[in-house]
Amino acid sequence: MRVIVCGAGQVGTNIARYLSRFDTDVTVIDINPALVAAATDTLDVRGLVGHAGHPDVLKQAGAADADLIIAVGGDGTLSEVVNGFFHAGEAISPDATLGVIPFGTGGDFRRTVGLPTDLSSAAQVIADGATRASECAMAALLVRHGVLEAGDPAVRR
Repeated sequence: MRVIVCGAGQVGTNIARYLSRFDTDVTVIDINPALVAAATDTLDVRGLVGHAGHPDVLKQAGAADADLIIAVGGDGTLSEVVNGFFHAGEAISPDATLGVIPFGTGGDFRRTVGLPTDLSSAAQVIADGATRASECAMAALLVRHGVLEAGDPAVRR
């Protein structure tokens, strides 16, 4: 199994530590080089410094062959990872499952889909293979000089 853990903080590193005990190819991604170094120095994982929300970073991490991509964080982190997961309107890895470990302050997505609030239970949801289809949409706004253009198709009349 190939897994990418997006977030190498305490929670993401513990997830990577647990997964690396099994026959799992684990890659951790984080913007903090020290966190990535700490994970790769102490665990049998691959590390990558970068934004998990950038398609090139996910591609470099092996997302095309990943079975599971785990976003560790809040709604903002999840949004970034989902944006990176889709490039030019196509999924980088159509067969991968996106797992969510909700570790943020808002928790809108967590509440909407009914994820547990404690980390162990959220991790168990992923381990159990519980999945749910979700729709994604991409929107773009044209802003010039800080103002939406009146003729812009993004502006509803």
